[in-house]
Amino acid sequence: MIQDAEEIHELFNKGEKVQGSLRIGASETLCAFWLPPLLKEYSKIYPKVRITLKMADCLDFHELLEKNIIDVAFNLHDESKRKDLFQIDIFDDSTIFVATPDHPFSDLEEITISQLEHQSFILIESESGYSMELKKTFQKQNVKVDSIMELGSIEAIKQCVKEGLGISLLPRIAVDKEIKNGELIALPVETNNILIHAKMIYHVNKWMSAPLKALKDIVLLKTEK
Repeated sequence: MIQDAEEIHELFNKGEKVQGSLRIGASETLCAFWLPPLLKEYSKIYPKVRITLKMADCLDFHELLEKNIIDVAFNLHDESKRKDLFQIDIFDDSTIFVATPDHPFSDLEEITISQLEHQSFILIESESGYSMELKKTFQKQNVKVDSIMELGSIEAIKQCVKEGLGISLLPRIAVDKEIKNGELIALPVETNNILIHAKMIYHVNKWMSAPLKALKDIVLLKTEK
């Protein structure tokens, strides 16, 4: 009822400054490495909008949007092609294999998928996306790794890799800092270039409030650059 009242108020006060609430869902990668500068810019332009940010697994966003628990989501992949969701492509990014600087593979100029056999891997816990693509690649090429540790946090994965517990495949934007300062190295593994596809999604039946429209406009402006 409060949300309905806010929406009605906005309809009759289009000339007022953008205000109200905005509930955003985001994957950990986008929440930690892409979204903060966007929200900083948004909050500077629209200081009267109350932002609630919920970090969740990409697979949960459909239900969260359908139940109107969040207004909009930023995720890394959505292969469902659901007609009840609007999807705006934000950017594509590559993934990269990372390990410690003293890993036995650190001096190799090329690494094939088959050479990864019997290695230990630390991957993000997910039933879709880049981690699942890597598992499918292993299965397709009959590569048997020693173990796959699955964690729900990219920061936890990076710490485990730094401790030498295994190799990981992560979005480039998530490890750029560690590679530049020498904490991790990029391994030149030959793959079909497993990509991530960042998207902004919202339900087709979602009422386009002033705060949501303002966010959409900023995102569209950035994607055009």
